[in-house]
Amino acid sequence: MHLTPRSRSILIACQLKADQSIEELAATTQIPPHTVRRELSSLRERGLIIRLPFVDVFRLGYMESQFFFTVASERSEGSAASFVGSLRNSWRVPWLATLGGTYHYGATIIGRDVSETFDFLESLSRLHPLMLQNKALNTLISFRYLLKRHLVEDHDSIPLDWVGVSMCESLGEHDNSVSYSRFEADSLDRRILAELFRSSERSNKDLATAVGITRSTFEYRLIRLIDEQIIIRFINVIPPGRLGMLTYKLIVSLRVFDSAIWEELCRFCQDVPNIVNIIHCVGKWDYELGVEVTIPNQAFQIAQKLSLFLGERLAAIEIIPVFQQIVPTNFLGLE
Repeated sequence: MHLTPRSRSILIACQLKADQSIEELAATTQIPPHTVRRELSSLRERGLIIRLPFVDVFRLGYMESQFFFTVASERSEGSAASFVGSLRNSWRVPWLATLGGTYHYGATIIGRDVSETFDFLESLSRLHPLMLQNKALNTLISFRYLLKRHLVEDHDSIPLDWVGVSMCESLGEHDNSVSYSRFEADSLDRRILAELFRSSERSNKDLATAVGITRSTFEYRLIRLIDEQIIIRFINVIPPGRLGMLTYKLIVSLRVFDSAIWEELCRFCQDVPNIVNIIHCVGKWDYELGVEVTIPNQAFQIAQKLSLFLGERLAAIEIIPVFQQIVPTNFLGLE
């Protein structure tokens, strides 16, 4: 889809700050307010921006796991479709996609601990029996969603910006032990969060009606969720497929345990504007880097650059195509 330089400037200005006023965006982009308003409306209508809350699930007392799997045979296709359908409809799943290469599917799953996540997957397997050829379950430690600087030609002039969550930063100390600084969300909080994930573009009045409460109660609860940093901010998700971009995950395995590599990799992203997110995890591999490119060869070039950057610390890099993102229907809703 063709975008004018003006549209690209507005996209990158509002991606990580979805709640800016028209006047603030106009000041940032040096575009007249009436033009900004018209461009934003057009971007929404074309599905190029989707306003969503960026939520810290660690503060809700959950851990996030990355689950990747491959179905073993064609005989399991029906069960696989049902299995994926259950993932899509589960309140535990914020991200789900079809993949290429080693794995057929990938999903993010939340649970109070790894055991709860395993029990959830086991219960799905009983409902939809299928044989897996490959599977990987990794626990997420940190995640950063990066500014898509590749959207503009002069990306070197735009500083790296991001919004993220970290298990370590969401932890608090108490009586010389480490425990979650947990926010006790009740069923109403969960219903509000679920409606925001379904469509936060609606007015507060419409969202309150969907939840079944008054507007004043909805707004009070929403402000509390923001003040408690459950909702860190609202962002505009920009679907890469709408822009004709290809998406890949670079799966990075290291030979060492070194927490300093996380910040090194985040600095590495400053020089590679096509990297749009980065995950630090524990499990079968150590890091995942999300990449958006116009041609497949660009993903290979980024992987080569990353290999040179990590040097002898690198064990392996695998390039996994992300074919289609399957939108979950009930994240953080009630069971």
